[in-house]
Order: sequence, then structure tokens, then C-alpha cells
Amino acid sequence: MKLSQSQCYAVALTAGLPNPRLMAAIAMAESSGDTDVVNSIGCVGLWQINQPVHVKTHPRWTVKWLQNPLNNAAAAKEILKSQGLGAWEVYTGPDGTGSDGPYRDYIDKPIDTNASVADWNPFDGDVLPDSSDIPGLDGLSAVGEALEKTADVLVNPQTWLRVAYGVVGVILVTGGLFLILKNSPAVRSAESNIKAIAGVASKAKTKATTKAKAKPAAKPAPEG
Repeated sequence: MKLSQSQCYAVALTAGLPNPRLMAAIAMAESSGDTDVVNSIGCVGLWQINQPVHVKTHPRWTVKWLQNPLNNAAAAKEILKSQGLGAWEVYTGPDGTGSDGPYRDYIDKPIDTNASVADWNPFDGDVLPDSSDIPGLDGLSAVGEALEKTADVLVNPQTWLRVAYGVVGVILVTGGLFLILKNSPAVRSAESNIKAIAGVASKAKTKATTKAKAKPAAKPAPEG
């Protein structure tokens, strides 16, 4: 699907990207508005998300998922939050610094700021529409974002690796404490005292039993 700069603006605005006019210019410079484009190193969609790199920490970011314009915008929002505008060479230019990249060819072009994604329905695929575009869906975007983040955490192998490390750590700490306590002087002293008391009690019981056996039986009283 090929989007105009106004439609890129509508996508950026719907996804909550800051400065949607600037982000629309970056999208046009990156992909010419082609939502399905994949370049030679695997960068996908409007904002050319580097799928082979980011899928390691965002397993849900498949090529197909990123070809949905709203998903691509959501990914761009995450990258912008962590890396800033420097993540896009079309903004910085080839030297990777400043703001003199080819996005400037688009930044001053007139766009329709009233454009809405609802006009051309990009909602095919696993993405929740923005609540401002469809009546009755207030709050679903936030729920969808929370579910997406939860899914990313659950399917990330590093999450389960951390859980395994935590379980092993608890076992090691518990075992270590047990060994320390078992070998401590206080515990050994207590064990010795218990054994000594048990020994004394056992001897007393044996002595009492021996006395009971040695005591002669009482003679019966004579009759009459």
C-alpha cells in the first residue's frame, strides 16, 4: 500500500508519535510512503524499522506485522523513545549528526492535517484502531499496547532465562544458609547438648528398668 504524506501524518498522529508532521516527512524520505517495502538489510515499512535487529528484543515485530502502517508507527515510537531522531539517517544525514538529512525535502510540503486513518482503513492485521477514530473504542488502544508489551515479555527467551536464574539463585542461597547454619558452633553445640540429654535419659530409663526387674516380688499374706 502506498500512502501520501498526509496519510503518513494521520498514521503518526493516530499512533501518538510526537511531532507527526516531522515524522511523516521522515517516513516519506525513508520509504516514499510504501508500507510494504523491505530494503536489502531487512528494514521494513514506512519508517524502515530494522526488523532483523529489533526482533531480538521485540519478537512480535515480524516483517508482516511491521508492514501494517499502525504497527510500524508503534515500533517507530518505541525506537524514538529509546534512540531519538538519530535512529533515522534521513534525519541526521550520512554523518549521523545534526538534522540536515533528506527529510528536509518533505518537511515543508503542504499536507492535509485533517486526514484520518479511518478514511482508508489500515486496520487489517493484528492492531487495535485508535479510539479517536472509531466511536465506542475508547481505551482499547491503551489496552492493546499493554497486551502487546506483555506478549513481548512472555515470548522473549530472556524473560524465562531471568526466571531460571532467579530460581537457581534462591536454591543456592537457601542451600548455602542451610550449610552455614548446620556447621555453625551454636548449632553443633545444641546438637551435642541434645545428644547428651538423650544419652542421660536413655541411661536413666535403662537403670530404672533394671531395678524394676531385680526387685523381689512381694510374698502373699497367709490365709486365716
